[in-house]
Formats: sequence, structure tokens, C-alpha cells
Amino acid sequence: VMVTIDLLRCETLFEDPVDAATAQRVIELMLEHPWIRGRLVELARPELSRLVGKSVLARAVDLEMRARADGTTILIDGDAMTALGGEQGAW
Repeated sequence: VMVTIDLLRCETLFEDPVDAATAQRVIELMLEHPWIRGRLVELARPELSRLVGKSVLARAVDLEMRARADGTTILIDGDAMTALGGEQGAW
């Protein structure tokens, strides 16, 4: 799962100036928030299902998440994994 967020496109939502420091602080807050991880897992489920040819809706999905800032743009990358038939599959 790859997500790109351009903070300049939503700068009216911020009290602080939108700059690289703000982007880094938003990343710190996002990585601490459990909702973000859950939302990324939900975004990954349809693609995992497509790749393995069966539904993974009822299966546990593990997500390894990384985020970085490029100026005022936040780049989130998540590697989703699920167990299928006793074997671990990662995409």
C-alpha cells in the first residue's frame, strides 16, 4: 500500500505553517495512531485477495509501515502480509 499526502493541498486545515517540520510532525502523529494502520490494512485487503485468488477478509493481516517526508509531501509505504494455508504470504 502506498499513500502520498500533499500537505500544501490541505494547508487550510493547519494552524502551523505547512513546511518540512510540520510534515515530519504529522508523520510522527500518524505512526502513533492505530486508526492509520487499520485503514492501510483495509486498503490492502482487496489487493491481497486479488493476488492470492481468494478472500482474505476474515484473515489477520500484518502490516509493516514506513513513512517519510519529501518537503511537505508525506509518503507512506506499507507491506501487507497474511497467512494462507499455514504459509506466510507477503506482497
